[in-house]
Amino acid sequence: MTGILARFRNLTTACLVAVLVVLVGGAFPGRAAAVDIYYFSPDSPQRNLGGLKREMERFFGQADFAANFQPFAHYIDFDQTVREKHPPFLFLPAWYYRLYGEKLGLRPLLTPLRGGSSSYRKVLLVRKGEGIAMNTLANLSMAMTTMGPDDRRTLNSILFAAHGADANKLNIVTVPKDADALLALALGHVDLALVGKQSMELIGSINPKILQAVEPMAESAPIPGPIFCYVPSRVNMEVVEQMKQLLQRQQHGLNVLEILQIDGWLAVQN
Repeated sequence: MTGILARFRNLTTACLVAVLVVLVGGAFPGRAAAVDIYYFSPDSPQRNLGGLKREMERFFGQADFAANFQPFAHYIDFDQTVREKHPPFLFLPAWYYRLYGEKLGLRPLLTPLRGGSSSYRKVLLVRKGEGIAMNTLANLSMAMTTMGPDDRRTLNSILFAAHGADANKLNIVTVPKDADALLALALGHVDLALVGKQSMELIGSINPKILQAVEPMAESAPIPGPIFCYVPSRVNMEVVEQMKQLLQRQQHGLNVLEILQIDGWLAVQN
């Protein structure tokens, strides 16, 4: 008799669980799973990635769009997670798209505008009074954000070759953000720093003493800005269009342009 009662209790519990699943599922018939958005933009001004995640998810929540916004500070973590998880949306550097976009099935959707431009420049900085010139850079250390696995070739094409210098002769110290590179230079931890021009100006407006300790040596050619991409095999076009309209729409409350510290979007024609 005891065994029969135990089996009856187990059966009753299972039935109750099944009923609850049906009731809860039926209460939200149109509720969609959160869409993953991976963000990696080392040259953007944001340093507080936790705050960026909260603000972006608040923005999407305000628009009743379920999203998991995941920012990354380091290239290795971003690249590994992208290849493991295959997210439907990604905000990433142009060099990453150039190197891996086709293999990963990425399609560009939007590119952000800063100062009305979809490109930006980097500035090579040195501490004041060091007496360093473009023809004396060999074996010096330089702090910078990553520009990908072929960064030295990229550096030569956008800056150093035009001045008769060779990035292959530099000791490069990779840092997460421009502010880290600028601080490392100001404190004497490295000989040079390569930072985004807009980041440099923003940091200088917050802490003028840092810029007072350094001086520019050279400015790069224009560098293509980051790209907001989607993966057609991971998301339907209805959601892609909804995402596009949401990011471009100016709405009351949280402003995605202010959150991302950009001033507009440029639609990419595929």
